[in-house]
Amino acid sequence: MINTQNLQGKVVILINGGKHGAELAVSMARQGADVALAYERGWRQTAVNTRQQIQALGQHCLLIGTTTLDPDVITRIIEYATGVFGKMDIFIDLRTAG
Repeated sequence: MINTQNLQGKVVILINGGKHGAELAVSMARQGADVALAYERGWRQTAVNTRQQIQALGQHCLLIGTTTLDPDVITRIIEYATGVFGKMDIFIDLRTAG
């Protein structure tokens, strides 16, 4: 039997919540993770839809909108999300994913 709760209690910080990031965030929430999803402003509606899907699964989702995803901003995103959730278990950066 497949364990679908293998991320129960984990916190995922996911950078670049475009289409693939949104799918990954929902998949991880299905496995029990809470998700902080950083997205560039043009992806706001996708991010909002993703948060709704994650919340419907009973998980928490923090959205962090930004105008740029440069390294300094990424550091601040990590600090902010870690402050909100109290920890970070998994960090995924999809900025260069095609």
